[in-house]
Amino acid sequence: GAILSQSDETDACASQMDTQAVRQRLGPWYGAAAYSNHTTRDIMLKAWPKYRLDRKHNEERITRLQHHLSQFAHMRTCAQLISDHEVEERVHYDVVLKLRDNTLAIAPLPIQKVPPRPQTKDCGRFNWKGYQDKVMLVPRRHMDAALRAPSEDFFLAPKMGFTRGPWGSGVRNSEQLLKAVLNQHGVGVEQVAPSALPLVDGRCSGRGDSSGKTYCMVEENKDCRPSSWTLP
Repeated sequence: GAILSQSDETDACASQMDTQAVRQRLGPWYGAAAYSNHTTRDIMLKAWPKYRLDRKHNEERITRLQHHLSQFAHMRTCAQLISDHEVEERVHYDVVLKLRDNTLAIAPLPIQKVPPRPQTKDCGRFNWKGYQDKVMLVPRRHMDAALRAPSEDFFLAPKMGFTRGPWGSGVRNSEQLLKAVLNQHGVGVEQVAPSALPLVDGRCSGRGDSSGKTYCMVEENKDCRPSSWTLP
């Protein structure tokens, strides 16, 4: 279901670093940032007839689609920040690592070379016949297709929701939507073992002051982790 905030003033997870604290924490690795409130956009469900049919009511399906579109829109914002920073600093990145702000690194991730095509984690049946978008290692030349196109094509390609793929006719979830977009742009993807991208989606938990904030990995049907990881 949708992730909705249920925290109160006694919940450590309710506390957030301000923009200055984020900049100080990242130090020399800070390039640029954007902070925006969650925004929902109007959508036409008839353009996505198969999307999240596992939900009982159309209102739920619309909510999921709106949330996924917002996530893709944030990816586009990140791509724009990267492009702007390249112009400002007169540099050009080789590779982009896309992850969520609540991602847990459970092992070092040395990026020794630029992959020939984007990499995503292979979570088996939990790929949902598409590509996992929680973590992506993307060569710079494919950044527009991987980070900009999902939200742009949502509006510019009106038949996207009817795309046929391994899932049959009609995109059913965000993983399939990402795959449909990348296929349309002619970008192949390498699905690698979770040990190659040991970054896992997390959720904050714990009550008390901010020092009590802890994170737990989400369940494996939401994001997979290396087989060598033995803790819950």
